Amino acid sequence: MGMVSDWIHQSKWLDSVLGAKSAKTKFDELATIPYVGSADFRYVLFIHAAMKTDRKVMYPFPVNTPEGLVRLLELSNSEVFLASVCHKHIWTEPLTLKPEIRLIEVPEICEFVHDKHVEPYLYERKMAEGIDDAQMLMQTSSTSDTVLNGSRHSTSRSSPAFNKAE
Repeated sequence: MGMVSDWIHQSKWLDSVLGAKSAKTKFDELATIPYVGSADFRYVLFIHAAMKTDRKVMYPFPVNTPEGLVRLLELSNSEVFLASVCHKHIWTEPLTLKPEIRLIEVPEICEFVHDKHVEPYLYERKMAEGIDDAQMLMQTSSTSDTVLNGSRHSTSRSSPAFNKAE
């Protein structure tokens, strides 16, 4: 069981690539970290790591248009995004539209899941302080609802708004 707890302590990796954690604790003020990657355990790791480092993770809908991805980044005030090696191509066009955003390549799953001991990265808040905290943003359709500034924003090629003639 000790090995499983070591996996979750990969929060140090997030701090190493993003800087020290913020002192902010309100969900709306936390830094948003979008991630697109392979369908593996890293999605779960990033939920825990984001919570422990006082950030929130966002999982965008993978078929967004480049413009839609940029809009999500803007609405969530994201300054970076994470991608696995095989999914970083999704961010190629958005990077040309918004070059100030930084792409961080996520290590392969074997870098996170191993039998090495890792020093614990403690969750420093009390249970009562964080019990109702939202843990992530997940975009599951062609719109981003009230979580992002209180209105819907079309982001997908399959969205009726995207297919309208102007």
